[in-house]
Amino acid sequence: MKRKLFLNLLVASVIMVSFQSCEKDDDLKQKSISKIEGIINFEGSLDENSVYAYAVKVVKNNEVPVMDLIGESKIRNNKFSISLKTPADKVLENITTEIPKGITVSDEKTRGTALFLWIKKENEHLGTLTCSNKNPNIFNKDEDNDDIKNKTNNFNIISLLYSDREVKIFGTSKDEKNKKATQKYDLTLHKGWNILNLHIKRKVEKQEQEGSTRITTETFVTKITSSTSIPKNCHWYFIDNKNDN
Repeated sequence: MKRKLFLNLLVASVIMVSFQSCEKDDDLKQKSISKIEGIINFEGSLDENSVYAYAVKVVKNNEVPVMDLIGESKIRNNKFSISLKTPADKVLENITTEIPKGITVSDEKTRGTALFLWIKKENEHLGTLTCSNKNPNIFNKDEDNDDIKNKTNNFNIISLLYSDREVKIFGTSKDEKNKKATQKYDLTLHKGWNILNLHIKRKVEKQEQEGSTRITTETFVTKITSSTSIPKNCHWYFIDNKNDN
Protein backbone atom coordinates (compact mmCIF):
# COMPACT_ATOMS: atom_id res chain seq x y z
CA MET A 1 0.00 0.00 0.00
CA LYS A 2 2.84 2.40 0.82
CA ARG A 3 4.46 1.68 -2.55
CA LYS A 4 1.12 2.35 -4.26
CA LEU A 5 0.77 5.73 -2.58
CA PHE A 6 4.42 6.50 -3.34
CA LEU A 7 4.02 5.71 -7.04
CA ASN A 8 0.85 7.81 -7.18
CA LEU A 9 2.94 10.82 -6.26
CA LEU A 10 5.48 10.35 -9.04
CA VAL A 11 4.69 12.39 -12.21
CA ALA A 12 6.52 13.40 -15.72
CA SER A 13 7.70 13.92 -19.60
CA VAL A 14 8.45 16.65 -22.11
CA ILE A 15 6.17 19.00 -20.23
CA MET A 16 4.68 22.38 -20.87
CA VAL A 17 2.82 24.13 -18.09
CA SER A 18 0.65 27.22 -18.60
CA PHE A 19 0.29 29.74 -15.80
CA GLN A 20 -2.04 32.52 -14.82
CA SER A 21 -1.18 35.40 -12.50
CA CYS A 22 -2.95 35.60 -9.17
CA GLU A 23 -2.09 39.28 -8.82
CA LYS A 24 -1.95 42.17 -11.27
CA ASP A 25 1.35 43.35 -9.80
CA ASP A 26 4.00 41.51 -11.84
CA ASP A 27 6.63 42.27 -9.23
CA LEU A 28 4.90 39.86 -6.85
CA LYS A 29 5.41 37.00 -9.35
CA GLN A 30 2.49 35.17 -7.78
CA LYS A 31 1.47 32.52 -10.27
CA SER A 32 -0.64 29.40 -10.13
CA ILE A 33 -1.06 26.58 -12.61
CA SER A 34 -4.07 26.76 -14.92
CA LYS A 35 -3.20 23.96 -17.34
CA ILE A 36 -0.94 20.93 -17.70
CA GLU A 37 -0.03 19.24 -20.97
CA GLY A 38 2.67 16.86 -22.01
CA ILE A 39 3.79 13.63 -23.69
CA ILE A 40 3.55 10.32 -21.86
CA ASN A 41 6.81 8.34 -21.81
CA PHE A 42 5.44 4.92 -22.72
CA GLU A 43 6.47 2.16 -25.13
CA GLY A 44 3.23 1.67 -26.98
CA SER A 45 0.07 3.66 -27.60
CA LEU A 46 -2.32 4.95 -24.96
CA ASP A 47 -4.59 6.54 -27.57
CA GLU A 48 -8.35 6.09 -27.23
CA ASN A 49 -7.94 6.36 -23.46
CA SER A 50 -8.44 9.47 -21.32
CA VAL A 51 -6.55 11.20 -18.52
CA TYR A 52 -8.66 12.27 -15.54
CA ALA A 53 -7.38 14.76 -12.96
CA TYR A 54 -8.88 14.31 -9.50
CA ALA A 55 -8.48 16.36 -6.35
CA VAL A 56 -8.40 13.87 -3.49
CA LYS A 57 -8.98 14.38 0.21
CA VAL A 58 -6.82 12.04 2.27
CA VAL A 59 -8.82 9.72 4.52
CA LYS A 60 -7.83 7.23 7.18
CA ASN A 61 -8.84 3.75 8.29
CA ASN A 62 -9.49 2.54 4.73
CA GLU A 63 -12.39 4.92 4.25
CA VAL A 64 -13.52 5.75 0.71
CA PRO A 65 -11.54 8.82 -0.49
CA VAL A 66 -13.43 12.03 -1.18
CA MET A 67 -12.73 13.09 -4.79
CA ASP A 68 -13.58 15.88 -7.20
CA LEU A 69 -13.00 15.73 -10.96
CA ILE A 70 -10.82 18.75 -11.84
CA GLY A 71 -10.37 18.14 -15.56
CA GLU A 72 -9.98 15.49 -18.24
CA SER A 73 -8.35 14.97 -21.62
CA LYS A 74 -8.45 12.46 -24.45
CA ILE A 75 -5.03 11.02 -25.27
CA ARG A 76 -3.83 11.63 -28.82
CA ASN A 77 -0.40 10.33 -29.94
CA ASN A 78 0.33 9.79 -26.23
CA LYS A 79 -0.22 13.52 -25.60
CA PHE A 80 -2.68 15.08 -23.17
CA SER A 81 -3.80 18.58 -22.15
CA ILE A 82 -5.92 19.39 -19.09
CA SER A 83 -7.30 22.72 -17.89
CA LEU A 84 -7.50 22.70 -14.09
CA LYS A 85 -10.56 24.09 -12.32
CA THR A 86 -10.92 25.17 -8.70
CA PRO A 87 -11.63 22.11 -6.50
CA ALA A 88 -14.87 21.72 -4.59
CA ASP A 89 -14.96 22.60 -0.90
CA LYS A 90 -15.60 18.95 0.02
CA VAL A 91 -12.02 17.93 -0.88
CA LEU A 92 -10.26 20.77 0.94
CA GLU A 93 -8.74 20.17 4.35
CA ASN A 94 -6.44 22.03 6.69
CA ILE A 95 -2.92 21.47 5.38
CA THR A 96 -1.46 21.34 8.89
CA THR A 97 -2.97 17.85 9.28
CA GLU A 98 -0.35 16.54 6.83
CA ILE A 99 2.57 18.76 7.93
CA PRO A 100 5.03 17.11 10.38
CA LYS A 101 6.03 18.61 13.70
CA GLY A 102 8.75 21.24 13.60
CA ILE A 103 7.53 22.80 10.36
CA THR A 104 6.24 26.38 10.39
CA VAL A 105 3.07 27.31 8.47
CA SER A 106 2.56 31.08 8.14
CA ASP A 107 -1.25 30.78 8.05
CA GLU A 108 -2.56 27.72 9.86
CA LYS A 109 -6.08 28.27 8.48
CA THR A 110 -4.86 27.35 4.98
CA ARG A 111 -6.77 24.54 3.31
CA GLY A 112 -5.65 22.51 0.32
CA THR A 113 -5.84 19.29 -1.67
CA ALA A 114 -3.58 17.12 -3.83
CA LEU A 115 -4.00 16.28 -7.52
CA PHE A 116 -3.84 12.75 -8.95
CA LEU A 117 -3.85 11.79 -12.64
CA TRP A 118 -5.52 8.54 -13.67
CA ILE A 119 -5.85 6.90 -17.06
CA LYS A 120 -9.18 5.26 -17.81
CA LYS A 121 -10.85 3.51 -20.72
CA GLU A 122 -14.59 4.02 -20.33
CA ASN A 123 -15.16 2.92 -16.72
CA GLU A 124 -12.00 0.82 -16.40
CA HIS A 125 -9.14 2.28 -14.34
CA LEU A 126 -5.96 1.31 -16.23
CA GLY A 127 -3.36 3.07 -14.09
CA THR A 128 -1.85 6.38 -13.04
CA LEU A 129 0.32 9.11 -14.53
CA THR A 130 3.33 10.05 -12.45
CA CYS A 131 6.10 12.61 -12.85
CA SER A 132 9.73 11.95 -11.95
CA ASN A 133 13.29 12.16 -13.24
CA LYS A 134 13.45 8.34 -13.10
CA ASN A 135 11.09 5.73 -14.47
CA PRO A 136 9.14 4.49 -11.41
CA ASN A 137 8.46 1.16 -13.13
CA ILE A 138 12.15 0.24 -12.63
CA PHE A 139 12.71 2.50 -9.64
CA ASN A 140 13.80 -0.22 -7.21
CA LYS A 141 15.64 -2.37 -9.74
CA ASP A 142 19.06 -1.89 -8.13
CA GLU A 143 17.91 -2.97 -4.66
CA ASP A 144 18.70 -6.59 -5.52
CA ASN A 145 22.36 -5.84 -6.25
CA ASP A 146 24.83 -7.21 -3.72
CA ASP A 147 27.20 -4.24 -3.78
CA ILE A 148 25.14 -1.14 -3.06
CA LYS A 149 26.63 -0.18 0.30
CA ASN A 150 27.07 3.61 0.53
CA LYS A 151 25.25 3.99 -2.79
CA THR A 152 23.40 7.30 -3.07
CA ASN A 153 20.32 7.79 -5.26
CA ASN A 154 19.03 11.26 -6.02
CA PHE A 155 15.63 11.65 -7.59
CA ASN A 156 12.85 14.20 -8.03
CA ILE A 157 9.13 13.70 -7.59
CA ILE A 158 6.68 16.31 -8.86
CA SER A 159 3.39 16.84 -7.09
CA LEU A 160 0.53 19.30 -7.63
CA LEU A 161 -1.13 20.93 -4.64
CA TYR A 162 -4.03 23.38 -4.41
CA SER A 163 -3.99 26.10 -1.75
CA ASP A 164 -6.94 28.36 -0.92
CA ARG A 165 -4.58 31.26 -0.06
CA GLU A 166 -0.95 32.33 -0.14
CA VAL A 167 1.09 30.66 2.57
CA LYS A 168 4.73 29.98 3.44
CA ILE A 169 5.81 26.61 4.80
CA PHE A 170 9.37 26.14 6.04
CA GLY A 171 11.57 24.28 8.50
CA THR A 172 13.19 20.89 9.10
CA SER A 173 11.65 17.82 10.68
CA LYS A 174 12.79 14.32 11.60
CA ASP A 175 10.40 11.47 10.89
CA GLU A 176 9.02 10.30 14.25
CA LYS A 177 8.90 6.65 13.13
CA ASN A 178 12.09 6.63 11.06
CA LYS A 179 14.80 8.73 12.66
CA LYS A 180 16.97 8.36 9.56
CA ALA A 181 14.40 10.24 7.45
CA THR A 182 14.59 14.05 7.33
CA GLN A 183 12.17 16.46 5.66
CA LYS A 184 13.12 20.03 4.75
CA TYR A 185 10.38 22.45 3.67
CA ASP A 186 10.89 25.69 1.76
CA LEU A 187 7.55 26.49 0.13
CA THR A 188 5.64 29.55 -0.98
CA LEU A 189 2.19 28.48 -2.11
CA HIS A 190 -0.10 30.82 -4.01
CA LYS A 191 -3.87 30.69 -4.22
CA GLY A 192 -4.60 28.04 -6.86
CA TRP A 193 -2.70 25.00 -8.09
CA ASN A 194 1.02 24.86 -7.25
CA ILE A 195 3.95 22.73 -8.38
CA LEU A 196 5.88 21.00 -5.59
CA ASN A 197 9.33 19.58 -6.27
CA LEU A 198 10.43 16.83 -3.91
CA HIS A 199 14.21 16.44 -4.07
CA ILE A 200 14.95 13.08 -2.43
CA LYS A 201 18.42 11.86 -1.50
CA ARG A 202 18.48 8.19 -0.57
CA LYS A 203 21.67 6.62 0.76
CA VAL A 204 22.09 2.93 1.48
CA GLU A 205 24.42 2.67 4.47
CA LYS A 206 24.61 -1.11 4.82
CA GLN A 207 22.91 -4.38 4.04
CA GLU A 208 22.86 -7.43 6.25
CA GLN A 209 21.62 -10.94 5.56
CA GLU A 210 19.63 -12.71 8.27
CA GLY A 211 18.69 -16.11 6.92
CA SER A 212 16.60 -15.50 3.80
CA THR A 213 15.91 -11.89 4.78
CA ARG A 214 18.04 -8.96 3.61
CA ILE A 215 17.97 -6.00 5.99
CA THR A 216 18.82 -2.63 4.46
CA THR A 217 19.81 0.40 6.55
CA GLU A 218 19.30 3.62 4.63
CA THR A 219 18.79 7.34 5.15
CA PHE A 220 16.40 9.66 3.35
CA VAL A 221 16.63 13.44 3.08
CA THR A 222 13.66 15.04 1.34
CA LYS A 223 13.71 18.73 0.45
CA ILE A 224 10.32 20.05 -0.64
CA THR A 225 10.28 23.30 -2.59
CA SER A 226 7.76 25.19 -4.70
CA SER A 227 8.49 25.81 -8.37
CA THR A 228 7.14 27.85 -11.28
CA SER A 229 7.79 25.03 -13.74
CA ILE A 230 8.42 21.31 -13.89
CA PRO A 231 12.15 20.46 -14.22
CA LYS A 232 13.27 19.54 -17.74
CA ASN A 233 14.75 16.27 -16.50
CA CYS A 234 11.33 15.03 -15.37
CA HIS A 235 8.98 13.00 -17.55
CA TRP A 236 5.43 11.65 -17.51
CA TYR A 237 5.25 7.89 -16.91
CA PHE A 238 2.32 5.49 -17.06
CA ILE A 239 2.03 3.13 -14.06
CA ASP A 240 -0.05 0.12 -15.05
CA ASN A 241 -2.38 -1.20 -12.35
CA LYS A 242 -1.05 -4.68 -13.11
CA ASN A 243 2.39 -3.60 -11.85
CA ASP A 244 1.09 -1.93 -8.69
CA ASN A 245 1.00 -4.93 -6.43
